[in-house]
Amino acid sequence: MNNVQDMSGQPTEPPRQALLLEDAAKAAGVSIDALRKRLQRGLEDGYKANDGKWRVYVNPDWTVQSVPGSDRTTSSRILDQLLDQVRTRVADKDKTIDVLAEQIDRKDEQLAAQADVIRDLIGKLPGQGSEVVELRKKLDSQGAIVKRAYRVLQDQLKAEVA
Repeated sequence: MNNVQDMSGQPTEPPRQALLLEDAAKAAGVSIDALRKRLQRGLEDGYKANDGKWRVYVNPDWTVQSVPGSDRTTSSRILDQLLDQVRTRVADKDKTIDVLAEQIDRKDEQLAAQADVIRDLIGKLPGQGSEVVELRKKLDSQGAIVKRAYRVLQDQLKAEVA
């Protein structure tokens, strides 16, 4: 094993190979913009050199195509990691949709209970028959609007996940 040591005799990691951003993107088999995003998200390591150009450390999980001194291999590990991230995000969004749907259902139940109380109170008002009927119609139509809005929101959330 080739352990590199610093001046105090402590083991250090061997120096890693860094490529220009453009070359690293080729080696990774992705676009330059995609590799920039990976750098921003912390998925890849790199640095901006004194010449103002980005250098990216070679990642052993890349599909290596142009890294000197390495075989051309296809690794599915990075694809598996990305797929796991996507699955996690979808599961998180599904949980969010379920929580929101439960909250909306509770609100609907609360609104329905309040509407019943209001209907009872309106029914007890003396001599205002036609006004009571009109108020009940408005209350029922507002309930229908809330239900439609709930369905639209639910459909939009499902569409975002898909």
